Amino acid sequence: MNKKSLNWGMGITVVWLAIIFIFWFFGDLKSPISLNELGDFLAGIFAPVAFLWLVLGYVQQGKQLEQNTKALEQQEQALQLQIDEMKESVKQQKRLVDDQQKYYNSLQESVKPILELTHPKIRLKPHSIDALDANIEYQEAPLFQFRVFNDGKEKACFIEVLGGVDKLKLIRKLNRINDFQSVWIASYLTINEAEILNKCNEIKYKILINFEDIYGNEFQLEHYFNIQIKSKNKVLIINSESISPIR
Repeated sequence: MNKKSLNWGMGITVVWLAIIFIFWFFGDLKSPISLNELGDFLAGIFAPVAFLWLVLGYVQQGKQLEQNTKALEQQEQALQLQIDEMKESVKQQKRLVDDQQKYYNSLQESVKPILELTHPKIRLKPHSIDALDANIEYQEAPLFQFRVFNDGKEKACFIEVLGGVDKLKLIRKLNRINDFQSVWIASYLTINEAEILNKCNEIKYKILINFEDIYGNEFQLEHYFNIQIKSKNKVLIINSESISPIR
């Protein structure tokens, strides 16, 4: 109960008791003789006072309930405000993560080596000088050559070049190919591959290149050369197809 209601209640109670006392003292009222009369007298005096304090209690309780309701509404508003702030914070964090991911992807893309296979050729009757140019030991077998060119902005590292018709074999390992640098790759056809080429006048030669960027991300490039013999001594490379590197 607040101080204002308490003061009103005490004031009315004092005035009421003063009126009763004045009427009793100056009005020649008879004092109660028996206990029943005393009880009725006290009940008559204090019943209005008790009712007054009961009403004041209800009024005060209603005010407290109203205040509690307002407090709960304010708490609800504050909680909703916190929830909205947290939602906005989550959105900002998500945008920040998305921006960081875009920056990371952009950075990864900027250093990604771009390997291209160009200038394919095959020599059905190679000479020792051809093997010397290819940095391989001379064999009397068709020699397949192509150039690997790095068209990216950063070097390719730990390159493995595999090739073959039916079964892939390791052709060459390189520590790196710098940006805008090319390397010649050469490999002799196996006896089985040479027999297929002589018999069918056409083979599909697969090249698989595994490599990494400067951050150690691994890539794989798959490339196909369709080789056709047009005459006894001439070879035509057609339908060169490259599949995008797979990380």
